[in-house]
Amino acid sequence: MLLDETPESPAVSTVLRNTRLTLEMIKIEHTLFALPFAFLGAVLAANGLPTLSQLLWIVVAMVGARSTAMAFNRLADRRFERRLLVAWVRKCTNWYV
Repeated sequence: MLLDETPESPAVSTVLRNTRLTLEMIKIEHTLFALPFAFLGAVLAANGLPTLSQLLWIVVAMVGARSTAMAFNRLADRRFERRLLVAWVRKCTNWYV
């Protein structure tokens, strides 16, 4: 083992993989794109600059609302996504036959 390599425990690896998967599922980049609009709304509502605690709560609310919406969307579309997955798998297996 090289000096700059550190052994990564399976628990840490699992946590990192789950975190990455969760961020991909909720499209964190879309949430980050929407934050400036939320901050602009806060500036307009406060008639000036909002406090740091208000900005923190805005970030928490945006990430929470987006995560909840994406989770609900996954549950609502579960039946349709399952059909699409079956069709996609069938198509891929036909390519190799």
